[in-house]
Amino acid sequence: MENNLKFRKRLQDICENQSFSDAFVFDKLSELLAENQHLAINDLTEPTVFGDLMADSISSLKIDQKNFEYKSNISYLDDITGGFGLGEFIIIGARPGMGKTKFLNYLAIEGARKFPVLYFALDTGKEHFMLNLLSSLSEVEYKYFKNNSLSVVQWRRIERVKSDIENLPIYISDEVIKSIHAFRHLCEKYIEEKGVRVIYIDFLQLLGSYRYRYQRDLELGYISRELKNLAREKNVCIIATSQLSRSCETRGGDRRPILSDLRESGSFEQDADKILFLYRAEYYGFLEDENSIPTKNIIEIDVAKNRNGYIGRTSVRHNLPYGSFISFIPSNPHLRIIKDRLKELEDEEPPF
Repeated sequence: MENNLKFRKRLQDICENQSFSDAFVFDKLSELLAENQHLAINDLTEPTVFGDLMADSISSLKIDQKNFEYKSNISYLDDITGGFGLGEFIIIGARPGMGKTKFLNYLAIEGARKFPVLYFALDTGKEHFMLNLLSSLSEVEYKYFKNNSLSVVQWRRIERVKSDIENLPIYISDEVIKSIHAFRHLCEKYIEEKGVRVIYIDFLQLLGSYRYRYQRDLELGYISRELKNLAREKNVCIIATSQLSRSCETRGGDRRPILSDLRESGSFEQDADKILFLYRAEYYGFLEDENSIPTKNIIEIDVAKNRNGYIGRTSVRHNLPYGSFISFIPSNPHLRIIKDRLKELEDEEPPF
């Protein structure tokens, strides 16, 4: 009885305070209900019989393979990750200047060629996102857009790109969202009404929540769990960029990022199904890597976590002013062909 009175008093305090925003009230009510476990037993699903679960899983697997095939089209990256899956929460981490926004844009176009996607351009805004995208796909440098000095040839390239992508099902938002519940509501709306299968966020640290507002690490941990829950519950793929801390630049060595560099929250490492790091040795003045391979125009993609597959590194050749990414197999400068060994092979009997 006493608990009920306390619950009613707190509920009344929240609802009658006119200084609270709607989003804040929604958050506080959700928190209050969770604390008091006001969840009817009818809202809980019954445990599933093992055999039924196996049959349903195999059936859904067949359907998903037909309806959801999402790969980066960077062959060696896809070999490592196996592509991106439904229900996955994926983080692309990098320091500034590594190309993470352009890489996310590239993935969004690849995804939108197959199914509807929702893109949150929180870092740049919708207009900047679109101009960057047109610059990438038309291979017209962004400065010509900014200075409004496009030539006839450049306009022709832009028109070709326009005709190619204007009907892609990409829904773009640059709304400043301070409540993760409001963010989730918007995502659910587009999942249900538009059939969105992939959600992109640029970048994670720009999301907010009224919960833990003064403890940033706890707030980001809460946001991370909510994104993971959204991916699982709505069976969508969520891909988000994340800033990394400066620790990778201050510890020396080759400056490659590691999982502990994920900024402000260890929950990212725990909640994400896949974590990809982008690294440009050229940015730090390293003209060759440890194998004496030139680093010019090369981005290394490190799959540092892959819950359902392999981890490993691959490299892509990039043209960052435009945002194109091409699979790259480095040549080995230490590999030599010895003519005498070729002669031996010619003289030997074949093994058949």
